[in-house]
Amino acid sequence: MEDLYQRATSLLGKGQNDPAFTAFVEDLGEHPEIMTKSPNGCSYVFRKSGFQMTFYEHSNCFASIFFHFCSAPVQAGIVQNYQGTLVHGIAFGDSRTDVGNKLAMKPSTKLVQGRTPDEPKDLWDEYEVGPLKLRFLFRGSVDSLGSLSVHYIPADS
Repeated sequence: MEDLYQRATSLLGKGQNDPAFTAFVEDLGEHPEIMTKSPNGCSYVFRKSGFQMTFYEHSNCFASIFFHFCSAPVQAGIVQNYQGTLVHGIAFGDSRTDVGNKLAMKPSTKLVQGRTPDEPKDLWDEYEVGPLKLRFLFRGSVDSLGSLSVHYIPADS
């Protein structure tokens, strides 16, 4: 698919039955699997394409997309690395400075513990770009972009 990032993020705020989602799945040539399900919604994973989309029942729309690169599911062999492009020419492996320069913005930053207490803490840099919140996850041991999650912010919130 030519611009997977753009096509995927254009689905945020839309429903599971929206014709745009149906066309996206057909064009991608990969049917999603349900990774997790709860009364609040479910998470669809596109294992070969390296991303997952979260659908929330209460808002009846896709609310977030997680692009995997150096994530735990990739390391466990559950999901392949995302190989598509990202926003503003950002690439996995970019430093925090690179990401900030490419977006021409300053982030809000959170320090988050790694998966185990022995792992270094990871940095999450967040940027609001239009109706989207971009959360860049940098691996704590190196200044390197490891994953990206994109969250839809409804106009009424």
